[in-house]
Amino acid sequence: MRTLFSTLALVASMSLMAQDADTDNDKKTPEERAKHRTEVMTKELGLDAEQIAKVNTINLNFARAMGDVKEIKDEVTRKGRSEALKTKRDTDLQGVLSADQFTKMKELRDKKKDEHKK
Repeated sequence: MRTLFSTLALVASMSLMAQDADTDNDKKTPEERAKHRTEVMTKELGLDAEQIAKVNTINLNFARAMGDVKEIKDEVTRKGRSEALKTKRDTDLQGVLSADQFTKMKELRDKKKDEHKK
């Protein structure tokens, strides 16, 4: 009986921790999100100093704009605006990254989406 209660307590606490982890990104400022995203891209794509500066600017503009989009109440409008911002970000990144880097970024993004769906 004690084992059952211990197991239930463990499951409940893990559930609460998972919920906290999901909301961590909402607590970060746009600057923090952009910095983190740039660091990840630098590591994954091997960006040079010039690319890092440009990518950080793109990520910062995107993070700030997405912060505004999250405030939109109408789901259709919010999703449309979000997709437009993602398309603009990708177009801007395509102008900064090499073709190989851009392809690798898209592959990594697709892989992460697939993992998230599971």
